[in-house]
Amino acid sequence: MCIPYHSVIYDLPNKGDNMKLRQLPSGRWLVRVSYMDHGRQREISKTFPRRREAEKWQRAHEATRDTGTLRVPTRLTVGEFLGGWLRDLTSVGGRTREDYTNIVRRYLMPALGAQRLTHLTPPMVREMLADLTRRGLAPRTVGYARAVLRRALNQAVGDNLLVTNPAAGHGLVPKLERREMQVLSGAEVNRLLDATRDNPYGALWAVLLTTGLRPSEALGLRWSDLDSTRGDLGVVRKLRRPNNGGAWLVEDVKTAKGHRRVALLPATVDALARHRDRQTVERVIAGEGYRDSGLVFADPLGGALRGDGLYKYFWLPTLRRLGLPRVRLYDARHSAATMLLAAAVPMRVVQELLGHSSMAVTADVYSHVTPAFKRQAAEALEAHLAQARNSMESGEGSVS
Repeated sequence: MCIPYHSVIYDLPNKGDNMKLRQLPSGRWLVRVSYMDHGRQREISKTFPRRREAEKWQRAHEATRDTGTLRVPTRLTVGEFLGGWLRDLTSVGGRTREDYTNIVRRYLMPALGAQRLTHLTPPMVREMLADLTRRGLAPRTVGYARAVLRRALNQAVGDNLLVTNPAAGHGLVPKLERREMQVLSGAEVNRLLDATRDNPYGALWAVLLTTGLRPSEALGLRWSDLDSTRGDLGVVRKLRRPNNGGAWLVEDVKTAKGHRRVALLPATVDALARHRDRQTVERVIAGEGYRDSGLVFADPLGGALRGDGLYKYFWLPTLRRLGLPRVRLYDARHSAATMLLAAAVPMRVVQELLGHSSMAVTADVYSHVTPAFKRQAAEALEAHLAQARNSMESGEGSVS
């Protein structure tokens, strides 16, 4: 609890300085520091075996009081703090808020909710995370629970309720083992796109495999986001389903990096044009039952498509029929990024196309392709040096 400077009262009424520091019959020294809390005068006190220790404590607390940073003991529990933190959290989108709420409700509250906030220690956090691991939760989930708690407790430190963040230490969560990324090769992508050229979902597969959009971003596209003249599209929204169920929602992309324009291949522009003609026919067939949502990828009645249904009933059967590797729908994004990097597109450009927050994120996610790039770089350097040597020798030979 942070005490504002303007509300400080330096002396208790009707009490002299001897009441702020005095020796008890037991021989210990009692020291008091007064402050104002929401218009009410309060005080904190402590006893010490020696006077100099009491005076040191008094000087330190009066100094923090006078600068408005006095930390006052609180009976607030971890659960009460987390509830208030979630209510006041305005810096994240709806999906992230739901994820945080789910983590707090399922994992943090049962283990730590009743604990006094100021009594929370790193060993308590470590034991909570170890218990989640023993229960069989994936390392990614355990790490996410720790990340949510750490972010919340950073606020507690900022509010002067805690001196340090007990969830910020090292070695609190098990090491996350990176899953080997599954992607389609360039030849496999060509095979899939050629085979689905006239398929109702062929244009969607083309967008996913040639732009690197997330499936949720592609399913949130509206025709107004496309510019066929420039041959690009704007990513400004996404389709998602709330964690607690209910109707699927189209909402704004949550970060500034997520808002971006992505260039389209001419073949992808053509696929979208054919797709729009097909959607016009569907609108005529549906008649009054058609709900024009403006979505590029919609069901025959104009409603939003569900990503889980697309994978199960259309994407996976297509891969099986063509004898292609069984990859997730999200792996179409990874396939596009891997092909871009293999084509020597600069990492910075790939980062912007994918909407990553930083180039470090892109480099980390696609570290599996780095060895091949290093070999290509070495071969390119060798070729450059050989060319330079040949030019030099040729030049020396021509000197008369």
